[in-house]
Amino acid sequence: MATLRLYLLGSPHLILNDEAISIGRQKVMALLSYLAVKGEPQRRDLLATLLWPDAGQSQARAALSRHLTEVRGLIGGTAIAADRETVSLAGELWLDVAHFQRQVTDIDLAAPDALDRLNQAVALYRDDFMSGFNLPDCPAFDEWQFYHSERLRQQFATALTHLVTIHCEQHDFAAALAQALRLLTLDTLHEATHRQVMELYARSGQVRAALRQFELCVQMMDEEFGAPPAAETVALYERIRGGELSREFAQPLSAAIPTKHPAKKRHNLPSQSTPFVGREAEMAAVTKLLMNTAGRLVTIVGTGGMGKTRLALAIAEAQVETGHFPHGVYFVPLAPLSEVEHIATAIAEALGFRIESEGQRHEPAHVQLLNHLREQQLLLVLDNFEHLLAGGDLVAELLQRAPGVRILVTSRERLHLQ
Repeated sequence: MATLRLYLLGSPHLILNDEAISIGRQKVMALLSYLAVKGEPQRRDLLATLLWPDAGQSQARAALSRHLTEVRGLIGGTAIAADRETVSLAGELWLDVAHFQRQVTDIDLAAPDALDRLNQAVALYRDDFMSGFNLPDCPAFDEWQFYHSERLRQQFATALTHLVTIHCEQHDFAAALAQALRLLTLDTLHEATHRQVMELYARSGQVRAALRQFELCVQMMDEEFGAPPAAETVALYERIRGGELSREFAQPLSAAIPTKHPAKKRHNLPSQSTPFVGREAEMAAVTKLLMNTAGRLVTIVGTGGMGKTRLALAIAEAQVETGHFPHGVYFVPLAPLSEVEHIATAIAEALGFRIESEGQRHEPAHVQLLNHLREQQLLLVLDNFEHLLAGGDLVAELLQRAPGVRILVTSRERLHLQ
């Protein structure tokens, strides 16, 4: 029986019976990847529009049929299940994304298998989702790829944070340090992670390395923000330099908890490969609404592919520079979510805030999030809200209980909130 393995965490590639399969056309890989991640039948019209947006419907469907024939030739005729209306992958397919998400979803850090699951997950994450893959002139596919890349990157950061926590609880500071350093590569300007690395170096007996880490943090804060590190970072440096930190265990600062003295320009906005031009009037109008005293919630409504996400990101990037939001500007991709209950967790992951497992000692996820945001002054960009409209209640409660938070939403449907 043929064994098919598709790797999308990093540069995408396909393995059939332990041999790499060369895929010449970008759209063949895009089609295969989309079907694999979706994991259920997709309408032909949707696939045709996704991959051939500028062609007529009949031309696009014909192109889809040709590409499906090419996929069958690569991985076997029985690997594709198709009828006149839908297409899906058939048979066994090993997908690294699915295995990664299975390991990090609903994990209990106190469970005996938690460490093994997290180690398996981070080992699978070679790089960001479909890294280096680009499909020109297919904006809807580009948005889909972007959503998954951001979501998986956030889950990877959370997994690394969990590993640091577990290793610290086991007093294995060398292992914790290795994961904290990896976490730092995801956001080299996250000051809380710098503090964590400093403390772990010190508790591992590497005091000089801890002090060098502080110097690196000072340099980066100055170059990027023109400001010194937070008082909390300086205080930790003084403790380490004074020999107050021993190798004895003390819970290190969590990289998932933002500093009380946030660095300027804090954000998680993805870098854009192309400049955003020609929509200055729209940017100005939305920004005016957003910054109005009564405009703490603004929704950009429009059909798919009209550029709502790019417009929202351009507005968010401009706000990073203004300093109006001292606790940051954060992008939250909602397209991958299927349940309203996951919105709070997605926001927390974007913020780098750790939601504790619900139980006798911890409140529900949305309550933990609301408590965390109560005194924050930040901007949230909630992208693609249309399939989660029932989650509008959480948005309303957030606006009520966190007066310093403003929210920019993109959606194909109105939220109908006052």
